[in-house]
Amino acid sequence: MSDKKGSSSNKLGSTCMPEGRTSIVKKPVHGEKLILDEPSVKTKTRTEHYQELSKNDKVKDEEDFYDFSSPIQRALGLAIDAAFLFGLYKLILKLSSVEVKIINYFLDKYKLQFMFGEAALLKVVLVASCGFALILAVVIPAAFFNSSLGKKLTKQRIRGDEKYTLSISQAFCRELIWKPLSIACVIGFVLPFFDKKKKSLHDKISGTFIIKD
Repeated sequence: MSDKKGSSSNKLGSTCMPEGRTSIVKKPVHGEKLILDEPSVKTKTRTEHYQELSKNDKVKDEEDFYDFSSPIQRALGLAIDAAFLFGLYKLILKLSSVEVKIINYFLDKYKLQFMFGEAALLKVVLVASCGFALILAVVIPAAFFNSSLGKKLTKQRIRGDEKYTLSISQAFCRELIWKPLSIACVIGFVLPFFDKKKKSLHDKISGTFIIKD
């Protein structure tokens, strides 16, 4: 009878633990913290997991689906835009005298006079006309069509880091503030050769990048 009990106990032991190995579980003393063998790992919240996954998906999407414009292609588009704006400026110079005559007509009609003189009025008209032309020719196409004349001809398109398109304020700051400053600095031309997304200085500040259309 004792042999059968012993044999049954040996069989039971062989199914739970390999022969020759023993497992000793130390019970924690009252008031003592249980110490695990593995180091403690800080758990992430659902928000942190979502942000990490979104960031990884965003980087993967950009690398897989976006073909970033080369610095040479960007320079060519910039040259076309510069030539177009220069021609537009020459046209505004010719039309500014006509605009001044129209303004003087209405001033005389209502018996008014520009207090700073004819030369100052011509400068005000010229500056206002150039600003209006820049908004129509540069800011509006960038905000609504993600492009410009030079980028359209060289098959390029502007993209925002956070959104598919650019807001009007983002396009305004990029084209009329950060872009001239970037062009004035030599680093604005050099940076796309070393950046992974071919970004220039004004792209990094305004949160944009250029892709091939």
